[in-house]
Amino acid sequence: MVIVPGVIHQESWYTTTRIPDNYVIGTSESGYNNDELTMKWLVHFECFSSPRLRGEYRLLLHDGFASYCTKQFLSFFDSQ
Repeated sequence: MVIVPGVIHQESWYTTTRIPDNYVIGTSESGYNNDELTMKWLVHFECFSSPRLRGEYRLLLHDGFASYCTKQFLSFFDSQ
């Protein structure tokens, strides 16, 4: 996920670039990650990693950022 500062962005700003189609663009006022963007990224991760699943488990490493330790984040994986 590429996070850019701002609240309003136009799709045309990104469709005429060389950004791959499977990238997710997220916006926040600060330009930093937050709980909402983390969940959008998590859905993107699930969408792209589940077809490549070999076996029963996947490994997701994270750095302990607070958004990765929310009840919503952890519940997402429990439901998969």
